Amino acid sequence: MTFKDIAARILAKAQCLPGGATAGRGALVVFAIRVASAGILYLSHAFLARLMGVSEFGLFVYVWVWVSVLGTLTTFGFNTTVLRFIPEYSAARKDALLVGVIQRSRRFVFAASCAVALIGIALVQSFPHAVGDYHLWAYTIGLICVPLFASTIQQEYIARTFNWIFVAFLPAYILRPLLILAVVAGLVLAGQSPDAVVALGVAAAATLAVLMIQAGGLNRRLHDVLPRVKPRYRAKDWLKMSFPTFMVDALFLLLSYIDIVMLQMLMNSEKVAVYYAASKTSAIVSFVYFSVAAVTTHRFAAHYAANNLGAFSSTFKWATRWIFWPTLAATVFFVAFGKPVLWLFGAEFVAGYWALVILLTGLLIRAAFGPAEHLLNMTGNQNLTALALFATIALNVVLNTVLIPPHGLEGAAMATSISIAFAALTLAGLIRLRVRIRPGVI
Repeated sequence: MTFKDIAARILAKAQCLPGGATAGRGALVVFAIRVASAGILYLSHAFLARLMGVSEFGLFVYVWVWVSVLGTLTTFGFNTTVLRFIPEYSAARKDALLVGVIQRSRRFVFAASCAVALIGIALVQSFPHAVGDYHLWAYTIGLICVPLFASTIQQEYIARTFNWIFVAFLPAYILRPLLILAVVAGLVLAGQSPDAVVALGVAAAATLAVLMIQAGGLNRRLHDVLPRVKPRYRAKDWLKMSFPTFMVDALFLLLSYIDIVMLQMLMNSEKVAVYYAASKTSAIVSFVYFSVAAVTTHRFAAHYAANNLGAFSSTFKWATRWIFWPTLAATVFFVAFGKPVLWLFGAEFVAGYWALVILLTGLLIRAAFGPAEHLLNMTGNQNLTALALFATIALNVVLNTVLIPPHGLEGAAMATSISIAFAALTLAGLIRLRVRIRPGVI
């Protein structure tokens, strides 16, 4: 059987989703973009790790983790808010509100993230002795990246609601890592030896370039499809949605990164670098989850708003199956070949293999219950999602505190994996209770 035959069968299966093959093809395109992005990131991170050494690379990834965390948090939930309200306003032909939510969300995110970045820079510059002169520059550059990162995320989510896959994902997931890799490689060829601060400066410049390119593409498409009407604003409705989803995003980010942050507090940069490599490797299996959720979340909102419960339930079941089985296949691959994959970062990174296996276990359990938090958020149950994740974070902090000192990398992985499984089971229970859908791959 040729690759073309296999692809044809996959696309045929994708058409089982209510509404045709668009979502199936979209999920495959997003998955391909994420896989390509992972390859570029692996190449660039392996290159940086070998070039800078474990300690410098550990500082780079530690600061970039905080850029990712703060950049996501400073959308203040408006990224998820547009996923719900753009389909709703489009279906109801509420053109003034449609234009309003797009304009207001972009301006709010940029202004709020700039304010957070300025406060952070002021604090870091006010207490230079607390972080050291060298780390001071690394943290400052990272904070400059925050509003650029946040605005890119907001534009991505707006593009997703219109199914503009390439505008949404290509800039941040393909172009940005390629730019970083190309510039750093150019510096090496010019005889330079970039350290963590230089690499962060390159990342900041690449993030700015990507934001401008993405904004240009998005603005052109919005100009073609949006009606020429005076925008209306329903700030109360949007804030009612955005604050709980902000809490959900915050808690999910803490769950994603708290292991790295606590390792930095309890261990050293070398341990952080090794664990980061294992964590990034395990995250590859999440690309399936991300890809399917990216093309179905706004569909949950549209079907629910139209009271089309049959399509709503079928879409969720389709999403769950398309998340679980590819995730299982990817997990088996990395369990079998995890050590040579980690070796790409350097021989010392192979020590993260068992942490990788433990992390994969938790992600596989989550995949078995589908995009549960997305479904709850799109049905007005974001408050319950936030409470469930708050309990998960509390459990995660306790487990990391207890398990990292005696077990190191494996302890952090166990804490994260147990917490992910707990969250998946809790959210599945909430779906059965509130939405009356039986989650699960079977």
